[in-house]
Amino acid sequence: TLTADAAGGAGTTGTPGAAEGAGAASGTADTGTEVLRATVAAAGTFVSSDAPRPWRWRRGPMGVERWDAWVGEAATRLDLYRILVGLRLDAEAVGSELVAAWRDAVLEADATLADIDAALRDGRRRARRLARDPNDLHAALEVEQRATAETLEGPEAALRDPEPFDAVLADAAGRAVRRLEELGGELPATVRLHGIPEAGRQVTRPAAGSRVVRVRGVAARIFGTSRMTRIREAPVVVAEALREVGREVAEVSEVAAYGYEVALAELSESLDAEPEVRRTLAHATEGLIRAGDKLRLARETLFRAAAAAEARAVAQIDEGVGRLVRHTLADRSAAGALRIRSYFEDEVAHDWRRWRRRIARRSTSAAAVLRATGDRGVSLARTLGLRPPVPGERDRGVPDLDSVSDIVRDLPVVYRRLFSFEPLADPRLLAGRDEALDEVSARWRAWEAGGAGSLLVVAQSGAGVTSFLNVAATRLSQAAPGGVRRTLRNREPDEARVTRTLARRLGLAAPDDGAGAASLSDLADEVLRAPEGTLPPWVILEGAELLHLRAPEGGRAFERLVTLITRTESRLFWVVSLNAAAWQLIRMRARPFVTGLRRLGLAPLGPDDLREAIYARHRRSGIPLRFSEPSARGAARLHRWLRTRTTRKRSRLIEAEYFRRLHRAALGSVRLALVHWLRSADLDSVPGHLLVRPLATPSPSLDGVDVEQSFALKALLEHGMLTPAEFGEVMRTRSAATRHTLRSLAEMRLIEALDEEGTGDGEGDSPEPRYRIRPLMLGVVGHHLRSRNILHD
Repeated sequence: TLTADAAGGAGTTGTPGAAEGAGAASGTADTGTEVLRATVAAAGTFVSSDAPRPWRWRRGPMGVERWDAWVGEAATRLDLYRILVGLRLDAEAVGSELVAAWRDAVLEADATLADIDAALRDGRRRARRLARDPNDLHAALEVEQRATAETLEGPEAALRDPEPFDAVLADAAGRAVRRLEELGGELPATVRLHGIPEAGRQVTRPAAGSRVVRVRGVAARIFGTSRMTRIREAPVVVAEALREVGREVAEVSEVAAYGYEVALAELSESLDAEPEVRRTLAHATEGLIRAGDKLRLARETLFRAAAAAEARAVAQIDEGVGRLVRHTLADRSAAGALRIRSYFEDEVAHDWRRWRRRIARRSTSAAAVLRATGDRGVSLARTLGLRPPVPGERDRGVPDLDSVSDIVRDLPVVYRRLFSFEPLADPRLLAGRDEALDEVSARWRAWEAGGAGSLLVVAQSGAGVTSFLNVAATRLSQAAPGGVRRTLRNREPDEARVTRTLARRLGLAAPDDGAGAASLSDLADEVLRAPEGTLPPWVILEGAELLHLRAPEGGRAFERLVTLITRTESRLFWVVSLNAAAWQLIRMRARPFVTGLRRLGLAPLGPDDLREAIYARHRRSGIPLRFSEPSARGAARLHRWLRTRTTRKRSRLIEAEYFRRLHRAALGSVRLALVHWLRSADLDSVPGHLLVRPLATPSPSLDGVDVEQSFALKALLEHGMLTPAEFGEVMRTRSAATRHTLRSLAEMRLIEALDEEGTGDGEGDSPEPRYRIRPLMLGVVGHHLRSRNILHD
């Protein structure tokens, strides 16, 4: 008799686990195969397969043939075990080589990060040494700023282009895939196997029911396109991390540079520099420390992504080998079940993932539509009195400028300078205007080629047109230095005053000089006669709404300015801005004059653009950012999504919800969005971090503004600023009534009286104060007028 242990393979248990063990060597397996062949061949010479009793001895050709076939299948199984063990070892080697190649690439990037870290530490040591020698501290800080920037420039440039690293990662993954395909091709095409007897049972006759296993076909199916694609895509997380690290390194340079900028600014503004030396240098040192913290987080991100990619690739290889072993060594019924399960895993799961993405996109958009419809319905119901108002809504009122000043005053110096409410001049801080800037550049190139050169920029008040024009002027200065950037701050109804102002800006003789142009028409003649090279190449004029008045003959100055632009656009590249409320009036009033001007509209920033505008400022501080959980009301809305997300996706969802609320609360005003951001910022709760508290979207209530005051606000929005006399002329009312309306709006802190320079609060006893809407209230006033159908987009 022959035991099942011998039939299973010379000392093995005859189970698939034998193939999974890495301890069997090839020489041992070959010896076991020969022993099995000899043992079964000898037994087949005297044991008959058709014997009625196991103890009946008989020789015969039928028994010998069956035992020969049976022993061949048993030996084939043992050979297959040896092949599968070798395959597992080879696959593990492929995975090890892949991981080693990826780690080399990551360590190369980390070496660059280590160089940046060393440069930051050297900068901190040099900054601390400056405290012991405060002589000419301003010049020393400028030298340190340049030295640190030059030191960081090389490593930053190396990480700015991650394509070489991507190529190394992809090449390693490609080699692994090709090697796995070669290993699959080395497997036998087909093998015939019989079932394994139970352990310990005596085998008296060859078992029937052997089956053919297409080993190479099973390997090709398991290591098919889907699995190979996942192995090739495994380093995507590393590539994304490298890009994130590149962005972080760029921010590291900005944070370090901004620390020096704050220190230099504080030193310049200090009246007595000697007592401020330590505090001034602390700004530069803290900037370098925060830059080092960001760099440490970037390195952690890189290694975490590398570990995730390695685990994903190795798991795919191990899972593939394991499935190959199970499919190859399974019995007939188990093999059928595995084939069915493989079909569902490979086909049905793929289809489900594809449809799940589509359903997620559809459900997100549908949820947004339903949410917007519900919000509008609730708002309409409250307006009609069908639902009670939100408790405390009327008490919140509009933001108070004094409270805003208190918020800003309590912030650290670094953050206070970053979130100043002054217009931007740094192109890196301007967000959401890339297309508009490209349009200005395209028009400039067309003008240089001989085309028309006039551009009318139209934007809602508060949408950041001043910052846009500042950055546009910077970009045009790089192409053609010597241009003119002019902002009209006073109402200019007199054509002679406008002519004098523009003539001086253009470098031409003014009427006061005795030989200049006395009108805009004469100024156009002067521009056309000016010698080549004596005029500025471009002119940016902001605040053109101050050149018109909604009264008889009140638009002459604006019409003649447009005539001047049209006549001189062959010599000058003109960019003129006015607000959207004034444009609605002017385009109907002066249609023949503005028809030839190309209009560029600046829409209010969307939620994503608003987020980038705030992050562009915040990133330079280097302070880590966290968003706290939403309130109970907001959490109830997000509960179903939050519980199905990972921690990272959950944080992104909370962040997106915050900026959606911020966009709604800003009412199209960038300045008001900054106020709400600063109100949400908490620098005390989490040490070393900025915690952003949930934003309860305020509903600014202007219910106390009556219809007459609302039309007064619209008039101020259309004209930029008005004196009481001009306001009475526009509104066709008596002087006493106009003064009362304007003063009532000033007491509500919706408008302000300007001083002679047009840049601040004026004195109340001025005979003709000039009123304008407070810059912080522009979005609130515009929203109020649209809700009353007094103003339309």
